[in-house]
Amino acid sequence: MTNSTPPAAQPHALKIDGQPSAFRAALEHELGSGEQAPESKVWLDYALSTNERAAQVVQTLLKFVPSLEGLRLLDVGSGYGGVCIAAARAGATAQGIEIDQRLLELAHLNRSDSPDQGVEFHALSAMDWSALEPLGRFDIITCDNVIEHVPIPPVLITHLSRMLKPGGLLYLTAPNAFSFGQIAKECHFGQFGLSLLDPVDGQAFLSHQMPGKTYDVSQYYRLGAYQELLTTHGLVPKLLNSVAAADEEVANAERARDELVRKRAEAHIPASLKAKVDGLLDAHLACFEADVAYFRSLPNSLEREELGHWLASTYLTELWYFVARPELPAPVENVASANATMRAATRVAGLVKSQATKIRRRLGR
Repeated sequence: MTNSTPPAAQPHALKIDGQPSAFRAALEHELGSGEQAPESKVWLDYALSTNERAAQVVQTLLKFVPSLEGLRLLDVGSGYGGVCIAAARAGATAQGIEIDQRLLELAHLNRSDSPDQGVEFHALSAMDWSALEPLGRFDIITCDNVIEHVPIPPVLITHLSRMLKPGGLLYLTAPNAFSFGQIAKECHFGQFGLSLLDPVDGQAFLSHQMPGKTYDVSQYYRLGAYQELLTTHGLVPKLLNSVAAADEEVANAERARDELVRKRAEAHIPASLKAKVDGLLDAHLACFEADVAYFRSLPNSLEREELGHWLASTYLTELWYFVARPELPAPVENVASANATMRAATRVAGLVKSQATKIRRRLGR
């Protein structure tokens, strides 16, 4: 029987069971050994760490299910195949879907280094329901840094919610393009200010800074939009990012703001887009200052604590981690209690949203 808790994976070794790693050899052939250019080494190290990163995803999943043994798992945008391989090692029957043919080839090579694992990869689009439907339903679906690349995110979530079994688990991550860290260094291309731009301007920016590269981000949503997207599709989302005391989180956000301002002075932005990036960033920083001022004006209270967490999630957290399950009807005796809790949470969220709306109206956003 396969262990339900796999050992922590290590970066891909030169040899697997005494044999050369086909996956590593293919990556080094494609990206170089990393000795020629620092950028090549960054991409190579990232690709080779796929199984190590995937083992961490499995550890997260095991906080919400007692075991993966016998469960069906689908990884959407399976890339190098790490999540499927790690899940199979933990006992799941794993399938991955990917539209990039080269990534599929590399995933098969990664799997060949672990030939006893029951893993399947399919050249399918998550946007094509007619292709997805025959795969059936799954106990767990993972979708890691994919949603920002699809053309219509609500269609993606519609398909994923349909493919979840009753009581199933969706694990989804999404970059926070409006965090100070992402603005300073956008996670896909490492460019200052890129995450603030729409796809058209993003491609123009990238064509100037990195000729030949395609800006394949369709759109970035804000935290509330992702949460609403999940709930409107019958899923109950939970944000997994850890939180600290509100004052500590706000202080950390201010330090991140200061680092962003420092990097701004050194940033190289295409001249044709500099005014737009500067305007968007100035407005964003003004919103932060106003939000922090409002936070500091509040007495210690639930509202102040919630606003501090919202500030951290909005401006500090660089990658949001969600799990979500299909919504189940509440027992009748729990409805009154649930409604009271919901009213309290809605009141706090409304106050925060109202303040943010006033600020953005003043800034014309």
